[in-house]
Amino acid sequence: MGRKNGSTKALSIAASLLMTFSLIAPNVVSAETTSKLHQSFRESSSNNIFVTDKMSTRLLESFKEEEKVTFLIKFKEKTDAEAVAAEARKSAEAANLSAHNTKLIQRSAVVSELKTTSLESQQSVKQFLEQEAAKGNAEDITSYYIVNGMAVTATK
Repeated sequence: MGRKNGSTKALSIAASLLMTFSLIAPNVVSAETTSKLHQSFRESSSNNIFVTDKMSTRLLESFKEEEKVTFLIKFKEKTDAEAVAAEARKSAEAANLSAHNTKLIQRSAVVSELKTTSLESQQSVKQFLEQEAAKGNAEDITSYYIVNGMAVTATK
């Protein structure tokens, strides 16, 4: 019974630390990263040639046929899932957690980091699309954190 209580306590501590980290992590965005995101977005907005170079020809053809088209936006920022999982594994092993609980903590850490990366990288584009939705130029805006992308139905 003492072993079960000890492992439960260790799991509780590890889970509490992980939840605290996931709450704090999205707010730990450096000013440099934020300014780079806004700078990149401004460059794309002010330079139509730059934007159309990043659009597929199939998408451009679709805009010739319809005013609003559903398309995907893929962001460059990626999460190093292996590094995050390894770090979580080290923390779990240090807390003497079972293999099952270690896997759960690894998965939770990776999902948390994927969400953080997508929130940070999609922020300015999502704000822009929401403004365009208010004008009637965009709709059905959906973010996907696993692939760090968005789906949207919008005008060109």
